[in-house]
Amino acid sequence: MPAGATLAAALVVAMSLPVFAGCAADSGSQEILPTGSVTSAHGPAGGPASARPPAGPPLSFPPDVHLTFDYADTGDEAKDALLHDWEAGQRVFNAAETLPDPRFRLLPRYQARRALAAAVGTLQTKRQRRQTIVGTRRFYQVGVRELTGALATVVWCVDDSQFFARDVATGKAVVHHGPGDYYRVHGTLQHDQKSNIWVLIDVASEVGVRC
Repeated sequence: MPAGATLAAALVVAMSLPVFAGCAADSGSQEILPTGSVTSAHGPAGGPASARPPAGPPLSFPPDVHLTFDYADTGDEAKDALLHDWEAGQRVFNAAETLPDPRFRLLPRYQARRALAAAVGTLQTKRQRRQTIVGTRRFYQVGVRELTGALATVVWCVDDSQFFARDVATGKAVVHHGPGDYYRVHGTLQHDQKSNIWVLIDVASEVGVRC
């Protein structure tokens, strides 16, 4: 089961699974994955994606953890601000997983309520299992389904087919493939007037969905 899948598993809608990242300790072959740099891809509405600075605060990632956000700007200022904060929240959770750290200081800035509880639970489990993350996670087919006042719904898909848990002691990836390699996530976000940030408050996933 992909790492991110564990997080959404606490908040199911079909067969639940991740909104964020990493592989559970399933049995399977182990191997060291090739290294690389963290990536991001965006583009104007109707145009091709292109590299751009990551959304949100500066974060440190290992050279063999890749995050790709493959979606276009909408051209709507309110929706693009919402998606910027959504992306920042995904990055923050993945950064916490690289440690892993359930008390990652930026986490409560972008997640709250049930979404935060699920995120903390996932990070606690990874720490107990002594696992971090490695590989490439791709976010795609990202869209704003609803934006009314201070509440919004964002739906996105995740490709975790090259994203795995890594054993801290051995440094090796726990390579396991299955339905959880792909999933679609429905997230509810609420605008925090004090911080002016859209905060993820609830998530639910559909496992095995290729968008």
